[in-house]
Amino acid sequence: MSPDLVLAVLYAAVFVCVLLAVEGLYYLVADNRVGAQQRNINRRMQWLAEGVDRSVVMSRLRRKPAAEAEGLSAQIVKLSSIQRVEKLLSRAALDITAPRFLAYCSAGVAVAWLILQFVLHLPALVAVFVAAGLGLGLPLFFVNRKGHRRISRMEDQLPDALDMIVRSLRAGHPIVTAMNLVARELPDPLGSEFGLAADEMAFGLDLRGALDNMSTRIDMQDMRFMAMTIKMQSMTGGNLADVLGSLARLIRERHRLHLKVLALSSEGRFSVKILASLPFFFFGLISILSPNYYSQVLSDPTLTRVYEVGLAMIVVGIFLMRRIVNFRV
Repeated sequence: MSPDLVLAVLYAAVFVCVLLAVEGLYYLVADNRVGAQQRNINRRMQWLAEGVDRSVVMSRLRRKPAAEAEGLSAQIVKLSSIQRVEKLLSRAALDITAPRFLAYCSAGVAVAWLILQFVLHLPALVAVFVAAGLGLGLPLFFVNRKGHRRISRMEDQLPDALDMIVRSLRAGHPIVTAMNLVARELPDPLGSEFGLAADEMAFGLDLRGALDNMSTRIDMQDMRFMAMTIKMQSMTGGNLADVLGSLARLIRERHRLHLKVLALSSEGRFSVKILASLPFFFFGLISILSPNYYSQVLSDPTLTRVYEVGLAMIVVGIFLMRRIVNFRV
């Protein structure tokens, strides 16, 4: 191949990477903005009010299962790493497939590496690690954080949903009617999840299958308890209203204990954030106030090893401090 052709191919690859990275960044920012605006809106009820067909609403709310993929995608989604990313995207309710998300991240890693290597002139190994953190680690962090916030919001809403079901059952309504009531009255995210379960039952799925699908989508322990309680009552009988009422009280008490633990450990968690940010803060401060401070030793290969060891120790320290103050209730 001629040098001109190689250069043209390189420019085309860089252009594609930049385009994918910008598209992925725009997708995440736009999704966060829409999610912030519609946090207290039941999307399902809004779409139904706009005249959207019920089957179309159900297809919008439900992500395409990995088993339904075809061709090369069917082989890719079987990888354990792809399945873990798919689970993170499902928890965050992002309407994007795992291979496409990883393609955006790969483009971001490539763009970040080009900037760090050829613009900032960082050592090659350091540039690789930093680019991987910016292009892959940062998007995964935001997706995981969005998923945790969504699950936390559902945990706050679940006791109210159970109270609605209990009142409906004591009024003489069947469990399906009670779930439809929750779907109409409760805002997102839990309202749309109950609505999706109600739509699945309306299109032929039985109660146990709809509950199993909902507990799989949400992946929350309290939701699995609720699904198991309703399924056992449907087979053996019993006073479902009292059992669900007790479950709602238990969830509220545990949530109150969790908030108390967070309040008691707030000082330690804040100290961890300060200690974790100090090395990066001072490095940036020195780079701004005295850009030539490390200029005489940048060419020394020993400095590269020091960077690698120091960065590894910082990561391990942050991980250990995080584990110390991260209490599970």
